[in-house]
Amino acid sequence: MRLIALTFLIILCFGANAQTKKPVTKKIQTKPKVVPKVIPPPVDGFWLVTKVTVGSREITPVARWFKLDQGKQVSGNGWVQHSFGTYKFDKTKSELLFVTTNEPEDEYGTFKVVRTGPLMTWTRKEENELVVVELKPITEVPMSPADQVKGLWVLNSDQKSFLFIRWDHQYVKQINAHERISGYWFFDELRPEITFITENQEQEKWTVTIEDQKLILTMKDVTLTYSRATEFPK
Repeated sequence: MRLIALTFLIILCFGANAQTKKPVTKKIQTKPKVVPKVIPPPVDGFWLVTKVTVGSREITPVARWFKLDQGKQVSGNGWVQHSFGTYKFDKTKSELLFVTTNEPEDEYGTFKVVRTGPLMTWTRKEENELVVVELKPITEVPMSPADQVKGLWVLNSDQKSFLFIRWDHQYVKQINAHERISGYWFFDELRPEITFITENQEQEKWTVTIEDQKLILTMKDVTLTYSRATEFPK
């Protein structure tokens, strides 16, 4: 009887274990989805124009830059942005076409693009002349002489005289205690030259040199040297 009882208990234990044992589920491992890497066009980036030649002539603009990013483009000179829109790049032909939103349509069409390391070159024909634009990558908007001349300057030879070149292209020139001239100014796109136009329509064109905190204006045999100031002379 003891043997029968013991056998019965063993059968009960195995039965209980069989009922409580949970089925083993096999985990199915799924491979992560591979997202294809999008390679931007070779023209994308922030670019400074370092040289422009038309035929045998060099006409490099001052602090001219372009920013191209995923089909959009903006450009300017120095701290002034003056053009924006879109662009199209043909990978097969390596051709670049600008479409500006705020300027007339570019009648000369596409540029042929060549990348040489970090540098880039655009070429095309304009009125039967070869135009070559050389560019290099930059990280911030370049400062042009037109940006540097803005502000208050005091004449070194006469501390009572000053030249205030305002951001809105107006200027005030204090010549002496009794004479003051005001008007408008603009800067040449290709040369370091500033033109002052008085309210009486009189014009003066000066060559600009900036050394540290000094502004040097030269016209023929006349040279005026100013120092940057933060207060008007009293």
